[in-house]
Amino acid sequence: SREVVAYVLPNLPQTHFALWGGEAAGIVCPVNPMLEAGHIIEVLRAANAQVLVTVGPGPGGELWEKMAAVIEEVPSLKTVLQVRLGQYLDPAFNAAGFEKGSLAGRTVLDFDEEMAKEPGDQLVSGRTIRSTDIASYFHTGGTTGTPKIARHTHANEVFLTWQLAEFLQIEPGEVFLGGLPLFHVNGAIVTGSGTFAAGGTVLIAGIQGYRTPGLMAGFWKIIERYKVNYFSAVPTVYAGLLEVPVGGTDVSSLKFAACGAAPMPPEVIRRFESLTGLRILEGYGLTEVTCATCLNPPGGERRPGSIGLRLPYQQVKAGIVDEQGKLVRECKQEEIGNLLVAGPAVFPGYLRDEDNRKAWASEGWFNTGDLCRIDADGYVWLTGRAKD
Repeated sequence: SREVVAYVLPNLPQTHFALWGGEAAGIVCPVNPMLEAGHIIEVLRAANAQVLVTVGPGPGGELWEKMAAVIEEVPSLKTVLQVRLGQYLDPAFNAAGFEKGSLAGRTVLDFDEEMAKEPGDQLVSGRTIRSTDIASYFHTGGTTGTPKIARHTHANEVFLTWQLAEFLQIEPGEVFLGGLPLFHVNGAIVTGSGTFAAGGTVLIAGIQGYRTPGLMAGFWKIIERYKVNYFSAVPTVYAGLLEVPVGGTDVSSLKFAACGAAPMPPEVIRRFESLTGLRILEGYGLTEVTCATCLNPPGGERRPGSIGLRLPYQQVKAGIVDEQGKLVRECKQEEIGNLLVAGPAVFPGYLRDEDNRKAWASEGWFNTGDLCRIDADGYVWLTGRAKD
């Protein structure tokens, strides 16, 4: 079985490198650095992580204090790689006082020093990677309860990066603002790998993404300065941007913005579009479908309030399910049922067997737990959560 490389990092260039390197060498496991120590320990133990990439001590190294305590509680860890955050925060900061050596019996290395020993134009894995091999473990959202760990295959991720770059028609050299966290599938696989795979540029919007102090206030200036073509955000970010006047800033480089994670009030969409002249594409996705499964079409009719049409090669349907979560029948047009998804982006299942028991409505069809209705033209409308 492959070794698991976990990373607990803010948004940095090295976070992308850890993702690619972890997938080339073994299985990568991105972890939310904002989780409490106890939750991080649970994820790392469940994943049986052998290698950990996190920030080192020094300026901005508050995370290290938390992680130093976490490391002691995860027996499977053998090696810790530290990223020097100070290089981005304080130009005068150097590696003096950087704790290499060992900690609680683990080898501690400098991430950048180790990376400098590798070629810069390719990932040397020594493997023949098969499409069905597991590439990553992404923990599902939520900050309470034991997180579920979703396994993605290399095929899941390659398919989705290719599909979204094609669907959004990202051109080489175009700029995608990366403000979503890199422990999350959108930031890592779509905004990140998808943009890179299309030959685009990712502009990292501060180490805390959209939470970076001052980012929202200067948002339109950043768009103008770096000629950003795309960004993806959640409804709260759009609501916040309504308070930031565009003024005389030139935002004509923007082609469109994507929105997911929660339904956006149509009124916010209309206000935002009239203020900025920008099209917002609402979509829908889940960690379990590698990221996105529905999106309003960039060149076709957008229906505000809907999550759009199924993406090509992916399948969606509304279904009535029984107590065990099994499909009883497919819904009629406009009838509300559970949103079920199938196709090449759907993951092969959770790491823990018990999490898979009610996950599948029928062979290959994952039950998202969301309720929806599908209109005559195939546009999907979320109507709530099944458990509510």
